[in-house]
Amino acid sequence: MIVHLAWFIDGLKYLRKVTDHVVIIDALRCSATIVTALEHSVRSIIPVERVEDGLMLKKRFSRALLSAEVDAVKVPDADVGNSPTKVREILSRKRYDVMIIRTSAGARAIKKALSLGFKTVVIGTFLNARAVARYLANRASSVGILCAGYKGKYFAIEDFLAAGAIVGELFSLLGHLNPEDQALASHLAFKSAKDSLIDVILMGRSARRLAEIGEEYDIQESIRMNVSEVVPVAFKNEIRDASALI
Repeated sequence: MIVHLAWFIDGLKYLRKVTDHVVIIDALRCSATIVTALEHSVRSIIPVERVEDGLMLKKRFSRALLSAEVDAVKVPDADVGNSPTKVREILSRKRYDVMIIRTSAGARAIKKALSLGFKTVVIGTFLNARAVARYLANRASSVGILCAGYKGKYFAIEDFLAAGAIVGELFSLLGHLNPEDQALASHLAFKSAKDSLIDVILMGRSARRLAEIGEEYDIQESIRMNVSEVVPVAFKNEIRDASALI
């Protein structure tokens, strides 16, 4: 398997030229929020680009949870921000069939990937690295990993390391892998950092921003390794667990 890695929404154009399959990573926190929602009874997640789109869409459903943030801060009219911790707490008290999600980087990247016509759009992170690798291993001869980045335009250490975690799981499953240089570098970086992952990620600007707004509890929640078997797959403008698409 050939593994490519690119950054930000514009990187999807390059990945579309070299593969039909892409993994979207926004480790802090969109990917973790999506995985968590699907773990806790949500059947369908709809990504939107604008807060206004999310508010209008919510009116169409009797039981829809709106998760929305701008610059990491919960939007006043949203039910919850982009927080896996808060989403888990809400879903433990009340069932929602649908979640609508708007984030500064990850949700927009998912929407763009769908518009470009990838055959497979998977959402991955530390939580489900092994499950994502297992899902892809026998489905693709090449795959692209898209790191959404901080605010969708700056390098994010947590996205790079989450990419490395997935590459590492692919190595373990397949025995042989042909990663291009950025993908290989992410794998080597993760191997070096995995025993002190929280300390490394806490030094990054995404984690510093979460601490600044008092939501540092989401950092540890988002970087737990291989705790979920959920594989979120985006298809026709919604995201479902892969098991629901079989």
